[in-house]
Amino acid sequence: MVNELLVTLVNSVIGEGKRTSRGNISYKCPKCNHSKNKLEINFDESSPYYQNFQCWVCGYKSKKISSLFQFLKVPKDKFIQLQKITKD
Repeated sequence: MVNELLVTLVNSVIGEGKRTSRGNISYKCPKCNHSKNKLEINFDESSPYYQNFQCWVCGYKSKKISSLFQFLKVPKDKFIQLQKITKD
């Protein structure tokens, strides 16, 4: 089941994403700034890969969305929202 609250939070930080055929959502990678949406994030809470993300161009990846937020230096209130949503 897709965590829509988490999708909304990530969209507010890095912009609107597009759903992929694999069930992930793709975004423009903030690290390599590729012109197409190449950063894929898994929002499926039932998946063992929940919160994993990877850019298919530059290879930027992690197992937690919090590391993406750290890279982007998002405000503390967004981290608090992320912790509440993901219960991390």
